[in-house]
Parts: sequence; C-alpha cells; structure tokens
Amino acid sequence: MATLPRPVEPSKKLAERIRDSFQKALEAHDKVATGDTLRGIKVKIDRDASSITYSVYAGPGFYFTQWGKRANTKLPVYKEGNKFKLVEPLARWKKARGLTMPDFLLARSIARKARAPIDLIGIAAKDITGYLDEAIIKEIGMEKYVALQLSKI
Repeated sequence: MATLPRPVEPSKKLAERIRDSFQKALEAHDKVATGDTLRGIKVKIDRDASSITYSVYAGPGFYFTQWGKRANTKLPVYKEGNKFKLVEPLARWKKARGLTMPDFLLARSIARKARAPIDLIGIAAKDITGYLDEAIIKEIGMEKYVALQLSKI
C-alpha cells in the first residue's frame, strides 16, 4: 500500500522559504563559493499558543557579507613554521575560486581593502513579504486582504 506524502506544515514551509530567500540573495551577488555561508544559515521555529517566531542564525561569512568590513584590519593568517597560512575558511574560499596567489598576498589584500555591505536581510525580507502577502490572499481572499491593508492607513 502506497503512503501519501505528509503535507508540509505552513511554518516549516515558511522556514524553507526564508532560507531559500537568503540563498537567492547570496547567489544574486555571487557570494556562494564554498557553500559554507549558505550551509551556515539555520532557521529556528518557536511556537506558543498565539504566535510563531522564526529566528535566523548564520555564521561569520554571512556577517561580513551583510555588514561589510572596514579597511586596514588584521591579516587573516597564522604562522606555520616560516610561512603564513590563511585561516581555514579563507583557504577553502581561495581554493574554490581557483586563486593561485600566495596566502600572505591574498591576506594583505583582504586586510587592506574595505568590503561594501550587501543588505541580504533586506533583500530576503522583501521576498518573504511578497510570499506572505500571496499566502494571506489565498487564505482570506483579495477583498479582505485589501480591507486589512486599508485599515493600516
């Protein structure tokens, strides 16, 4: 006997949509090299009797993409013997991008240059808001949705 797939509950579906929205934003800005930043994005769902809260957690790669980096920071290296080695996340990024320059030169370049922030949170929020509006319209109908929006004015 075949079993029917369980429907995805709305809260899990929205959590997936949140993660997908961040993925689209990262890919649109060419910020997926190793996949570490993307794999580091976790969405936690907390429920109580009257609400559902979604918390988004991410690693350091996300932080520097979202908020940028000022110029002239510490070199992201450590010394091994008489050679400088990139910190592990940057070593993986260097390999994924196919860069061949010495670790020290890459680290110096990274440290010296500022990185402009990319508002990943804002981009994802716009995408999710559109999705939520569509879901609400499907659930309550266009007339009630328009009335709800007008009541906010």
